[in-house]
Amino acid sequence: MKCLDSSFIIDFLRNKSIAVKKAESIQNEKLVTTRINFFEVMQGELRRHPVYDEHVSKAREFFERVEVLELNELNSFKASQISAKLIANGTSINTQDCLIAGIILMQGCKSIITNDADFKKIKELDVETY
Repeated sequence: MKCLDSSFIIDFLRNKSIAVKKAESIQNEKLVTTRINFFEVMQGELRRHPVYDEHVSKAREFFERVEVLELNELNSFKASQISAKLIANGTSINTQDCLIAGIILMQGCKSIITNDADFKKIKELDVETY
């Protein structure tokens, strides 16, 4: 199972060749994303295209085709542990990335496809770039 992070989803939706090529290489894998990624992608699309248009529709259609993992109490607790451990070690990442990591790790997903280097700070994750 691999989680698609917002950076990958956005690049894929914008038809960037490097993301499309990566998508082709993982098409037979179980792919998931999170409700946090949904928020980040939709926020970006709506900021770029304030009137609901084909870009926003295309993003919504993407999320209908991939399993979206939800945030719950256990996932939130895991995210809190990740954040606290990073801070104790003298580093941190943004809250959304901690939440994404907490959600996917609690669902047994240890791999994330992203261009966000912050995920590399989470030792439990296998970070795949593209």
